[in-house]
Amino acid sequence: MTPSVSSALGRNAAFVIAAVLIVVGVLFVGAGRTLGPQDDADAEAFRSDPSCAAGPGARVPAGACRWEPVTIVAVETRTSSPPKPRSRQPYVTVRRADGTTVEAQLAGAAGRAYAGDGFADAPARALFFRTTLVRLVAASGDAETLRAPHVEAENVRAMTWVGAGALAFGIVIGTLGSLARLRGRRR
Repeated sequence: MTPSVSSALGRNAAFVIAAVLIVVGVLFVGAGRTLGPQDDADAEAFRSDPSCAAGPGARVPAGACRWEPVTIVAVETRTSSPPKPRSRQPYVTVRRADGTTVEAQLAGAAGRAYAGDGFADAPARALFFRTTLVRLVAASGDAETLRAPHVEAENVRAMTWVGAGALAFGIVIGTLGSLARLRGRRR
C-alpha cells in the first residue's frame, strides 16, 4: 500500500468500519425478517404437533413428525475451514431402513458430548420433522440437530439481533467519526 492510500484509509477508517457494520447489519436484519416468519411457523407446528412431542416409543396419530429406526454410520467433530477463529462442530451420519443416509449437525452441549462418544454402527431412533432429521436417540444419549425448527427459529432471531446491534454500532461509529472530523476542521 502506498503512503497516500494508507493515510487516506487511516483518515477514513471510522467511515469504512461504519459502512461495513451497517451493510452487515442490514443484511442480517433483512435475512432475519425474511426467514423469521417461516421458521417461527415451522417451530409452532413442531411444538403443537403431538407426533413431534411424543417420545420414540409412543403411539400417536401420524403428523408432521415420525420416529424411524436408524443405524449411526458416523459421529464426528469437524473443524471449520478458516483457520482462525477455529470452531468445532459435531456431525452425525445415519442410515435409514431404506439404505439412504442422512447427515446433520448436532446442536449444543448434548451434540458435542454425543460426538465425543463415537457411536458408529449403533442402532438409534431418529425423529424426522417432515423430511428433516431433528433429533437422534441412542442407548447412551440423545441430541437435537441444528435443523430442529425451534433451534432454527432461535438462530434466526439471534441473527436479527446481532444485525440490529451491528447496524446501531455502525451508526454510532459513523456519527462519532463525523463529529471528530468536524471538530478537527474547526481548529
